[in-house]
Amino acid sequence: MRLASFVQAFGRNGVYQTICADSFAPALQRIAEEIGKQLGPKCIEGALVQKNGRPDCSVIDHTFTQEGTPVDTVVPACADNNNAPPCWQLNDGNAMACTGQKVLAVMRDMNAPPQSDLNSSVSCSICIPGVVGPDGMPLPGCT
Repeated sequence: MRLASFVQAFGRNGVYQTICADSFAPALQRIAEEIGKQLGPKCIEGALVQKNGRPDCSVIDHTFTQEGTPVDTVVPACADNNNAPPCWQLNDGNAMACTGQKVLAVMRDMNAPPQSDLNSSVSCSICIPGVVGPDGMPLPGCT
């Protein structure tokens, strides 16, 4: 009971799970969920350049082989591959997260086991206020 009281002192940031289970998977999953809550959503700020009717962004998955060699894989936009996972899209933020911004959502194959070493990075072209082309007009993709 002392350990449970200790963990409860951390409020919502504590996780108390038994070590007598057949597997640590449920405990590790719960810990990962709590860490994910702390990290929050991936907010995309600024006016984004539009290219072919969608934001000009790229998303890269970063993983490692069994030998530890890094592997980078381009994730296509859901709009470009008929929403076949893995793919990405940007959603509108809301009052709970990313107000007035976009939120990156990467759709994953729900039948595939999650990779513990998977990280994703996103890069988007943004329109810079006041920057215009040589003709004095907004840059392509910016309004």
